[in-house]
Amino acid sequence: MRDSNRRALGFLLTMLTTSLAASPSPPNGCKLSEFRCENRKCVPLTRFCNNANDCGDSSDEPRYCT
Repeated sequence: MRDSNRRALGFLLTMLTTSLAASPSPPNGCKLSEFRCENRKCVPLTRFCNNANDCGDSSDEPRYCT
């Protein structure tokens, strides 16, 4: 492999690992184990439909929760 190709590959790998490390959460901003409220707050999935307004805007307690 040419030296210039090695440098390019090294640069790309650095950019990729840096971007992955900088954004460990999914695009919605919450962890996979969390629910994203309408007000953009993240609450654990275990608090969805638990008859408590954990989000502060009641979006974690939709009508079908009984």
